[in-house]
Amino acid sequence: MSVDRLASTSVMRGVVHANGDRAAYLDLCFACSWLSGEAQIGDDESVEVRWWSLDDLPPMTEILRARIDAAISDEQAARFIG
Repeated sequence: MSVDRLASTSVMRGVVHANGDRAAYLDLCFACSWLSGEAQIGDDESVEVRWWSLDDLPPMTEILRARIDAAISDEQAARFIG
């Protein structure tokens, strides 16, 4: 995989975890190009991984769709998704 550009940024504010910890997260979404290899699980948080065609994506939240839309656009500047 090669990283082509930063596609979008967003901030998730005001998260309170089950243990009481408070956090804010900065999300950076990169547009990348596949070069070779197969998709594979790289950690113990995932149970399945695969490639999807854009026409066959599963249902997802609005923010995830916004990240994909930013990544597949021809724009060079990153979008701020808020």
